[in-house]
Amino acid sequence: YVRLEEDLQAGRRNREMAQREQQRAILAVRPRGGSDFETLTTLYRQIFAYLLSYYDGPGEKDRNVEREVAAALESVFPRIGLKSFVLLSPEEKRAQLDEMAKIVLGIRLFNREMGKGGAGLPNTEEMVFSDAMEIKEALEAESQSVQDLCNVYQETIVYVHVKAPPAVTEKMAQRWKEELANRRQYLSYLQSLQEDISVSLHKIQTERETFVADLKELEAMVGGRSSVPKEHVYPKFEDAAISWLKLVEEAKVVSVRRATLQELQDHSSSYHTTLTADSPIVYAAKAQKAQSMQEEEKLSVGADDKDGGAAEDKLADGGSGGGGG
Repeated sequence: YVRLEEDLQAGRRNREMAQREQQRAILAVRPRGGSDFETLTTLYRQIFAYLLSYYDGPGEKDRNVEREVAAALESVFPRIGLKSFVLLSPEEKRAQLDEMAKIVLGIRLFNREMGKGGAGLPNTEEMVFSDAMEIKEALEAESQSVQDLCNVYQETIVYVHVKAPPAVTEKMAQRWKEELANRRQYLSYLQSLQEDISVSLHKIQTERETFVADLKELEAMVGGRSSVPKEHVYPKFEDAAISWLKLVEEAKVVSVRRATLQELQDHSSSYHTTLTADSPIVYAAKAQKAQSMQEEEKLSVGADDKDGGAAEDKLADGGSGGGGG
């Protein structure tokens, strides 16, 4: 579990470092002036490469992705904008690059929703929810199964302690106690993983709703219009990209949760247990518990009847007293 978490964090750090390195390369480009066409062209290509790698999706970048990013870049940041970009401070350049990348991604996500683009952008908002729900259900089923097994062990161990059946040796009873401890430990790991996946599901549902709402708002704003004020629509593209990127990150977390569950199950199945559900001793323990429950129920019913009879006697006495008065 710890190793998988560390791998996840390392992957995130590596992506951030790669983006910072690309930003540094862009900031290092210094044209000699507005007429330095060659350097400005190099700068624009580097900005394009930065936007192309901003979303590190699976698979190789294909020509359709490149065409979409190039078209969105030209719309958001025409080449003429390079002259003002080079005059910005390093902090302002970094901020503009980040904003630009999110707007371009948001445009492509919106186009994907409209069926007019979105090459290389998977339906993460639906896939991650489906994956998380699948893991949640698998964990619930596994936890319940292990809990039932722990109950079987507990009933059997108590039965052996009370009845001391001659067929059960002290060594066998001790082994069952060790197996129960092992199953309880396994159950605690499953329950911890359940808490983790519940947290992920909450994040996924929140960001998914936000993302869908952003796309619907964009659709209402853009509609069939040929042009929309950039100051109105660009922030929405950016918001949509932010929500979607959070879902992408959460998908990686969910993938780690799935791998953790698989490792737990593999480790659990390799542990040899000596007490099975169809063992005679298990049947005897269950029968003893059922008998004890029946006896307790009879005692409870008898006590209720006795209390009820006493209450009726009091009412009768009260009624007689009232009539004599």
